Amino acid sequence: MGEAVGGSVGYALAIAISPIPIAALILTLLSVRPRSSSIAFTTGWIAGIVAVASIAVATGLFDAGDEPSDRRGGIRLTIGAILVLAAVRRWRTRPGPDEVRSTPPLMRAIDGAGPRRVLGIGFALAALNPKDMLLAAAGGAEIASTDLSDGSTIATLVVFTMIAASTAIIPVGTYLVAGDRLDDRLHHARDALIRHNPVVMAVVLAAVGALFVAEGIQILWG
Repeated sequence: MGEAVGGSVGYALAIAISPIPIAALILTLLSVRPRSSSIAFTTGWIAGIVAVASIAVATGLFDAGDEPSDRRGGIRLTIGAILVLAAVRRWRTRPGPDEVRSTPPLMRAIDGAGPRRVLGIGFALAALNPKDMLLAAAGGAEIASTDLSDGSTIATLVVFTMIAASTAIIPVGTYLVAGDRLDDRLHHARDALIRHNPVVMAVVLAAVGALFVAEGIQILWG
């Protein structure tokens, strides 16, 4: 189980630092119904991660117990190349220093949305957003590649999901305890994430993509 957790934790951390879901969560905490909306968003976010990772485990992209194969290396290399290209595109299309940063559409959709819709948005950001979907699938595939019992597989999935969703779980838990006292900090954090989102996304995509490419090359030609 330790090997599976170690192999998948990098992907979980990459999901956890995604700026758009974090900014969207902060927006729910600043909405007219912060408690219900933030809990709904976090529930949807967790469900999306679990759904994608579980499908990857169930379909067995890698054969359990096998040594790294050409297919495994090819998947790593392909995903890495896609992420690096996405990073380059995000960097080249980032707003200039004097341009006004617009709020991403999915974040705008949260304004005035009820808990059910917010839950769906949280799920979509985890399960349908290409970057996080690829990372969750890769994490699930990494777990599937180890020869674990059903109980250990489930436990590893839980650990993976808790790490990936930690940047949603921790702020919501803190808000439920501290309440309105965090509003000023949340406003500043949300504005900073929107302002720096293109650069942060480019860096995250490039770093994760480079990791995938390096792993793919090592598997195929190492």
